[in-house]
Amino acid sequence: MEYYIKLFELFAKSTGRRINKDNYMKMYQLLKGEFLQWLNVYKKITFEYREYLEQYYNINLEDESVAELGKCNLDSVVRDDAVMITPYGHSFTDLYHKDSKLIVTEKDIKIDFGYCVENAIGINLYITQNPYLYTNVMSDLKKISDYHNINIILGMYGKIYDEDKDSKIKILKQFKRGIDKRNQFELDYNTSRDNYFCTITRK
Repeated sequence: MEYYIKLFELFAKSTGRRINKDNYMKMYQLLKGEFLQWLNVYKKITFEYREYLEQYYNINLEDESVAELGKCNLDSVVRDDAVMITPYGHSFTDLYHKDSKLIVTEKDIKIDFGYCVENAIGINLYITQNPYLYTNVMSDLKKISDYHNINIILGMYGKIYDEDKDSKIKILKQFKRGIDKRNQFELDYNTSRDNYFCTITRK
């Protein structure tokens, strides 16, 4: 399952392991037990990150005006009526979630479900967090940031002692520099116990 591979890549970076296509299966077998323990902790942090977003930004992550990009059932933060745009829709057990991808142009935003393409009408907030490696999610968010009537939240979270904490925050800072020509976005950093939450959103 591809989304498991993506999560294993996140695990490897957070624990300072180097993996590549040549040694992936060997490393997975070697670290499977540790990975599953990490995944249980990661799911708990994801839940806390969801609560953080709702409380800090006063948003409802169950609303149909919110769309989450590129996540699977193990680290999604949206629920119910919120829109999920992801190639990992099949990771959910219900029939509601479908594999899909975003199409962003200068004129409009659309969702491609494979069997049909629909206009993304009524969505005013696009979010993602800890984006998987080698995906176009951040590129999509950069294009969406040009729509001044639509907000984005790009977040990074984890344990304050994670090996990749600094590099993830650096990615956020670089992303902000790339989109913030008019000083319209802000970067927030907060901690809760030994968890950290770092986000970019429109002011």
